[in-house]
Amino acid sequence: MKIYIVVKRVKKQRRHKEHAETRESLTKLNLTNRRVEKLKKIMLPIMSAVVVVSTLISSQASAATTTFKDVQANHWAKSAIESAVSMGYFKGYGNGLFKPNASVTRAEFASLISRVAKDMTLPEDAQTDSFKDLNGHWSKAEVDRAVTLGFINTKEYPNGFKPSTPITREEMAKWLSSGLVASSAEYKTAFAETKGTLLPVKESFKPGIAQDKIPYLAVAMGTNLMNGFPDGSFGMDKTTTRAGIFCYFVTSRKCTEKRSYDI
Repeated sequence: MKIYIVVKRVKKQRRHKEHAETRESLTKLNLTNRRVEKLKKIMLPIMSAVVVVSTLISSQASAATTTFKDVQANHWAKSAIESAVSMGYFKGYGNGLFKPNASVTRAEFASLISRVAKDMTLPEDAQTDSFKDLNGHWSKAEVDRAVTLGFINTKEYPNGFKPSTPITREEMAKWLSSGLVASSAEYKTAFAETKGTLLPVKESFKPGIAQDKIPYLAVAMGTNLMNGFPDGSFGMDKTTTRAGIFCYFVTSRKCTEKRSYDI
């Protein structure tokens, strides 16, 4: 019993040390409160919050509401969904359904990014044919735009974009971080400095995270765009629901506190 207690204590001390090292590594991002504020300014044309505070959410939703048969009045994300739809950031289905519990697809997330980034100026060499399997697909123009703005790297999808595939949290982190890096030299530097960072998530210890993936997760977590789950994992292979996606864009604590781990 004594040996067990000592071993347990050593393991606990080791975890504390590892977490301390993680926090120290994450400071390489230099994402102090001042930088987070700067991030918000950078992100405004990219993926600013759909609404600013819960009162604004309510007023926008009541001013121009699109009602969906499958989004009940007491649904935790009802106001956010209706506001985002009214602003043109997300769309429902033609049969009056929103399908809040359906997984967000690559096409849908790329389109959301593209719509929120509508004010960003495209370069003259903008992509017009990023993926062959998007010819005739409803998301083609918006995916091309997301590629041009640096969110999506076509080399990551040599076998096609496969637009109907549910997007994983790892992909989301990569897209979001890539967009930041493409939009700011500051985040390009931060990205480079986080290589080898020990991330405060379970996957860092078992089974381990590939070195080339760490910077994407570090930037996404360091900027608070994404967080882990209550069990300490990041859930790299997990997907996100259509309702849950709005917690990325809504700064209302009410939304975050209720379902922050649906994302």
